[in-house]
Amino acid sequence: MTNEHILRTSLNRAFDHGLDWLGWSKPSSIHQVNSNLFVFYMPNEGSATEITMSYQEVIFNHDFAKAFWGEELREIDCYDLPNFETEDSQGAHSYSLPAWQYHLQQLALAEEPLQYLEQFLTGKGVAGAS
Repeated sequence: MTNEHILRTSLNRAFDHGLDWLGWSKPSSIHQVNSNLFVFYMPNEGSATEITMSYQEVIFNHDFAKAFWGEELREIDCYDLPNFETEDSQGAHSYSLPAWQYHLQQLALAEEPLQYLEQFLTGKGVAGAS
C-alpha cells in the first residue's frame, strides 16, 4: 500500500467512526509532497480545498486516534514492558488504557508509523485490539 493510500484509508475509517476534526470530511485525494508532507484535497461546496500538513499531524492527533482505534479499555501486562522490575504500590502487575492511547504509544515507538497503521487496514491488526 502506498503512503497516500494508507493515509486516505485511515482517515476514511476514522471519519466513518465519527471523526469530527477541523470541519473536514473524507478527503477526495491525497498527494505526497515529500517524506513527511502531504496535500489533502478536502471536498468543499463543489470544489476541493488543499490542505498541506505532515502525516504526523494527522496520525498523532488524539481525535483521529480515538475514532480510528476506539475508547475500549486495553489491559497492559507490566511484565511485557521493558525494564519492569517492581510492583506498583498496590501489588498490581497490569493497568488499563483506552485502545487509542495504547496505539498512540505504539505508533510513537514504531520505526515506520504509517506501516503500523497499515496493519489495521490489511487485517493483520484489529482496531481497538492488539
